[in-house]
Amino acid sequence: GGEDGEDGGGGEGGGGGGDGRGSAVVPGTEDARVAAGILHCIDNMAHEHTTAHIVASAAAALGLSDRLQLHEADAFNPELPSTLAPGTQFDLLWIDLGAAHRIEGFFEAWWPRVRPEGGMVIVHSTLTNSLSRGWVERMRD
Repeated sequence: GGEDGEDGGGGEGGGGGGDGRGSAVVPGTEDARVAAGILHCIDNMAHEHTTAHIVASAAAALGLSDRLQLHEADAFNPELPSTLAPGTQFDLLWIDLGAAHRIEGFFEAWWPRVRPEGGMVIVHSTLTNSLSRGWVERMRD
């Protein structure tokens, strides 16, 4: 998240073999890449009513701690993507940005991490937030 309590998250497709949960996955396949995926959640925990802090305990209760990387950081920090392992790409980048006036900078930093082969970006509050709505209109032009 950013200083205003925004958060972003992305599902990273990994490489390698099976998922360690008893399923048979052929190494080097798309299934293997997806099975080794990691969910990255970014939040600065500054929002008064955030629930982001319970994500780690929920993942542990589900036996999925190895699939979660929680970043307590400002998602608008342009250096944050460079702290990820080289080559890390996201199949899905879901963004809940309360500070839509900074969305262009966010995309400049994170867009290179969206997987070119079918990666998607979802932006929350594009109808109810006038700044986000303005960004969508500029993107359409």
